[in-house]
Amino acid sequence: MESNKKAFIIISGFNPRAVIALCRVFTEYSLPFYIIALSPEDPITFSSYQLNIKWIRSDQKLNLDELLKAIGYIKESLDLDEVIVVPSSEGLNRFLLSYRQLFRNNDIIVPLVTSELYELISDKYSFGELCKSRGLAVPHEYTMNEIHRFPVVAKPRQYSNSGLALSPVIIYSNTELARFREMYRTEDFYFQEYVDGESYYLLFSFDKEGNSVSFSQKNLIQQGNGKSVVLAESSNIHLEKIGFEYNKLFTDLGYFGVVMVEIKRNSSIDYMIEANPRFWGPLQLVLDCKVPLIENWIKMCGLPIENNLRDISQSGTYLWLYGLTSSLKIKSIMYHTDESILENLPLLINNDIYLRKDSYAYFLEEMKGE
Repeated sequence: MESNKKAFIIISGFNPRAVIALCRVFTEYSLPFYIIALSPEDPITFSSYQLNIKWIRSDQKLNLDELLKAIGYIKESLDLDEVIVVPSSEGLNRFLLSYRQLFRNNDIIVPLVTSELYELISDKYSFGELCKSRGLAVPHEYTMNEIHRFPVVAKPRQYSNSGLALSPVIIYSNTELARFREMYRTEDFYFQEYVDGESYYLLFSFDKEGNSVSFSQKNLIQQGNGKSVVLAESSNIHLEKIGFEYNKLFTDLGYFGVVMVEIKRNSSIDYMIEANPRFWGPLQLVLDCKVPLIENWIKMCGLPIENNLRDISQSGTYLWLYGLTSSLKIKSIMYHTDESILENLPLLINNDIYLRKDSYAYFLEEMKGE
């Protein structure tokens, strides 16, 4: 790589735990990266990587003119020929894809598949239908009139409606169902049974030739309503049949980049819950377990890496302490394991995503009052 001619751009402020993990990888390999921060209060400003911030956004919504101006400023001031925007969040990725050619005309690379393939995987309904066509299990689907047992999960058919991003909603009673019908257009959603069982992420990184690096994690505790995972451990289900089946699915699609598939295991059946073709929150576990998944993605972006620091997989644990304690405080928590695991919390503290030298100030900022 020619020195200072190509660099990564991180548009920060969303998916901050993945962003901090990516900063750590780029730093390990001495890869140039520069940050466009969301605001002066962006979590990244409390980390060692504040030195990489080259622009703070004036508009917290994704603004095409400002992003082009910010990236143009970074390219010119640092004498860069080309920059690669890191696909760090769902909203950002879809925004980048909608203006891909314009970015390319300005030597800004969007390292994502086509919009059509991206949306096929990211939209929950279309990916579920694809999985069913391949003989892969998905939760049973209900019509509105068939809902008699709870909980059920209302899932958006597409990522957004009229520009408003939609998220899944777990519905526990007829009262909550009635409230849901008042708050949303039900035609924007479809309804599935809620699957109890062990929770896993299948994690993949594909290059453009179909070569892949895979990994998996077992999710132990999650924020309420299926939000962020706060405690997880390494797993080996990517080495089982289910891992190979999904690997083949993405290879057959010609997919490249990173992707996470959420799996629920019940009575030896692995149900596909959703897929995210982007970096995921507990990304730090991949680093701690020395799996070269991000390195494979970096090489796919055209930046060769020498002296790979992660080539021997090992076991590990991921913790986001603030996410756990704040959820416990409001009693909005989902256990995928026995609650007694919290007795081991003092032994797990050192696995916290932020309790590290480069982000200790943000750990303290988050934990105020906790």
